Amino acid sequence: MSLVQPLQPNHPAQPVQPVQAVQPVKSQPVNAAAKTTALLTCLGSGPVARADRTKITPLVQAAPHHSDGVWLTLTPATWGFKLDANVADSWNPTVASDAALDSIASDRVKLMHCVKQENLGAPATAPASAPAASPQRAGGSGSSLAGSIGTGARKPVSGTFDGTSIKAGGVGAAAAVAAPAADFGAASDFAFDAQMDTPPSGAPAAPADPANPVNPAAPATPDAPATDGSSVAAPAAANAAAAGSTGASPGSEMSAGEAAVAIALEQAKGSAGMPLLGQNASDTTTTSTCTKIWTRKEYSTMTVEEKTQFANAFKCVRSKPSRFKSDPGWNAADDWTLLHIRMVKYVHFSAMFLPFHRGFSAIVERDLQECGFQLGLPWVDWTLTAEDPSTNAIFDGNPAYGLGSNGQGNNTNCPWKTGREVTDGALADHWFNVPFKHKLCRQFNNMDVKLPNEHFGSNCTTFISESFLKGLALTHNDGSFFDFSSAVEISLHLAMHTSAGGNLAWLSTSVNDPVFHPHHGHIDNLFSSWQDMNPKNKRAFHGPKKQQKDGAHPPWNAKRTDMINFAPLADSVAVEDLLDHTSGKWGGRMCYRYDRPIDLGSSS
Repeated sequence: MSLVQPLQPNHPAQPVQPVQAVQPVKSQPVNAAAKTTALLTCLGSGPVARADRTKITPLVQAAPHHSDGVWLTLTPATWGFKLDANVADSWNPTVASDAALDSIASDRVKLMHCVKQENLGAPATAPASAPAASPQRAGGSGSSLAGSIGTGARKPVSGTFDGTSIKAGGVGAAAAVAAPAADFGAASDFAFDAQMDTPPSGAPAAPADPANPVNPAAPATPDAPATDGSSVAAPAAANAAAAGSTGASPGSEMSAGEAAVAIALEQAKGSAGMPLLGQNASDTTTTSTCTKIWTRKEYSTMTVEEKTQFANAFKCVRSKPSRFKSDPGWNAADDWTLLHIRMVKYVHFSAMFLPFHRGFSAIVERDLQECGFQLGLPWVDWTLTAEDPSTNAIFDGNPAYGLGSNGQGNNTNCPWKTGREVTDGALADHWFNVPFKHKLCRQFNNMDVKLPNEHFGSNCTTFISESFLKGLALTHNDGSFFDFSSAVEISLHLAMHTSAGGNLAWLSTSVNDPVFHPHHGHIDNLFSSWQDMNPKNKRAFHGPKKQQKDGAHPPWNAKRTDMINFAPLADSVAVEDLLDHTSGKWGGRMCYRYDRPIDLGSSS
């Protein structure tokens, strides 16, 4: 079913006000021609001079909803955007340079922003289907994997966006709660599609400091002293979902302590009357005592009942309101992708890769548990099917519990047309909102593993074999954290993102594929097993804060006291509090273990 719902007033009990009463004060054009002029003026002098008004004015007069893909049925040139030479007049040209694709994506964002800014289009009157809109490069200047279908390399590329940002911090969070101060992932670095509204006024936002995204001395409150290694502080009541609890059952109300900090009052019930998932953005401490250690099972060992519970928990999370967005069309699972987009350029190809994804998985784990899942977040052992990852048990088309198999549908709405829609499994009918509306997409073996490749040598599956992982760990088994981390990231990590294709191959929004989470469970279990190999590894952490890619060699200045910003899904946390996943730290999130470690051989 589509998750996009008709826009509803935030306060149903109050009289519905005319649209003009809640929009910014602005003089509105009174006819289609005037509205067309206003729209083109917003787009800039080029569109004003070059646009085909004979085609645009009838569309403006028809007034489709501002988020409707029909606005993109007119080509970029029709709107007056200038195209590079030899690039087709299309929102999704098949042949174009990275710079040209970035320019087209930026033009698309600008168009949708102006359509909305000029208050064009009628309110949505029915759940919207996926627009036939071209994808865009999500994640600011973060890394993405993009390329053509079929053989050929997929390399990290940089995206380009307009200045519209979704601020970090809960939407309409209580005023008493301080926003994280310039932690890893400043708010200004979360630039995205204009279809995403900015939070209502009053929403806390992390101060923007792109030049220094990490602040190891992030104060707990505006008046708190900033001392090196200080941890985030706030009331402990919000940590009501203790490590040993089973979490809220689907549809249950949360206690005041659980929901205290989070969302504006008008969002407290959300579009479907569902309680918000826990945020714990006001923990008084980043430490707690584990009352229960959750077990993360390898996916193939889970029972049918456990797999069904896992799939149902995903559906439950998708029924809960977003903590990023006030629009009822967005849901709590979108939040995972939105957070990853904001952080992608800080936590890939940097020292933060392993600790961030450990924390990220713990947030997802807590969300699923609050939706009735009774285990820790499952992990998948890719070494069991290294010769052909597509045969792994996690790619199951069972309609009751499967996470879907290979993509067999069309690829019209797949990110950059990489992959095809997955038509089987328990989530086949679900729509994803980021970076635009689409269904789950995959394309197994989207590179020919038998041919040489600049990233993966003669066979990308080489990097998911047991022997390779043992060799990798033994080579860096002396406290060489970043050597180990970067080797894992560009081998096992990227090999499976690329081999599965579709959503997983689009790095910044790869979180949309539910297999992302068990995949990163494998990465985290590998990290945990490496930590246990040698006392030097246990608390080892070093490397660059900035991305080490494209030939750049930034200074290795990362410290264990550096804070990572997980707002609005959780409080900021120091890296050192993520290095032991059984410590009970970070509000009890570090309370899990794996059913078995990964055999990395002898450390002697």
